[in-house]
Amino acid sequence: MSNLAKKVNDILCGNTREVNTILSAAISKINDNVFCNTEYYLLSSCCDAGPNNDYYVIWDSLNYTPSALTIGNIFTTDNGDCFRVTGYTTSNDVTLLPNPYEIFKPENVTPTIYTGCTDCINDSNPCKYEVLFCCTGLGGAVTGSFSGSGETITQLTINIKGTNIQTCATIKNPALGSQSPATGGTIYDTCEQCTSGGTNCFYDVLYCCDDSITGINQGWLTGNTTFVDPNGDCYTSAGTLANGPATLTGTTSYTGCTDCITNENPCLYNVTRCCDGTTGITSYIGSLNIGEAFVDPFADCWVVDSKTNSGTVDVTYSTQFSSCCDCMNSYPEGNGCETWIVECCYDDTITLCIPKYPGTNIGDIIKINTICYEIIGQNCPVIDEFWDCDDIFESCDGCGLSGGIVNACS
Repeated sequence: MSNLAKKVNDILCGNTREVNTILSAAISKINDNVFCNTEYYLLSSCCDAGPNNDYYVIWDSLNYTPSALTIGNIFTTDNGDCFRVTGYTTSNDVTLLPNPYEIFKPENVTPTIYTGCTDCINDSNPCKYEVLFCCTGLGGAVTGSFSGSGETITQLTINIKGTNIQTCATIKNPALGSQSPATGGTIYDTCEQCTSGGTNCFYDVLYCCDDSITGINQGWLTGNTTFVDPNGDCYTSAGTLANGPATLTGTTSYTGCTDCITNENPCLYNVTRCCDGTTGITSYIGSLNIGEAFVDPFADCWVVDSKTNSGTVDVTYSTQFSSCCDCMNSYPEGNGCETWIVECCYDDTITLCIPKYPGTNIGDIIKINTICYEIIGQNCPVIDEFWDCDDIFESCDGCGLSGGIVNACS
């Protein structure tokens, strides 16, 4: 009997000692990573990007097939990074490998092989770089062809949120992955030269009272970036680069919006009482737009007319609404507000009592629960219905043509 046949016979016939010997040898091989090794390809970046410019890739069904590349090949990834294949290994000990890199390719894709790194980069795969923007002091990353790299200061045109912005930046280390596209321009020795001492720095600013981007400021974005303008309004930097010219001028700097508002402008608004035209002033920090309404603690509804930088607050903001009508339908008990008597277009014996909404007058036709009514008088005792808060019509027929009901009252 041959040696192989004997081992098979021992296993089949229950020779326990021989089986244990074979299993022990197999386990030893597994512990030595002889079996079940993962295939890795070793890569180097054509742009010298990343720590030690050295990476590895696990080849599996989600990436290129292992046979698609050989040592020395140059190819590009989904992110437009160009790599050279420098070697391969089957070690399972990832601590012995360089930096990991993910290639998100469909299964069994055949890669495009380039004759050299220059060909790969020139084929719409430009190198990426970390940058430090001169105007903001903030870091970022761009992709493009630049004259020089590594601490080179250049004028850039970069696309930010769909807008091409001209700014200055120091080109830093090469980077990997998707970055903002940019084109380089004139090379300078310092940021001061490139930006003309900050006069060519522009950035969006937020209005402190409602956080809306409402202007562009000029200068270095360092230190205290909250300021008050000559009109007494407070603004703070949004940290987003912009194109000039500046639309705002700061006079005094503050540490933040709260500091500025406390010392300069308490965010005042001119307001009008919805039901009778009484005017007042309220203070509010947040999104309070012209034309919107709010209710005060006394159930009175007010509409926002305009911003103001002076006056004494005599109306207290409570809850916000989209309009006077919306507010009055929720708080019809406004202090001393008048009422309207309305008559059903289909039956003049059917009348209702509703709040006296601003902009409505005797003779107007409105819809209440989609039924058309005419305003015929005022000062009824008890409110029992509310306007639909839509259009005002000149006739019952016009109301009917716009979807109102004119042949019923209920």
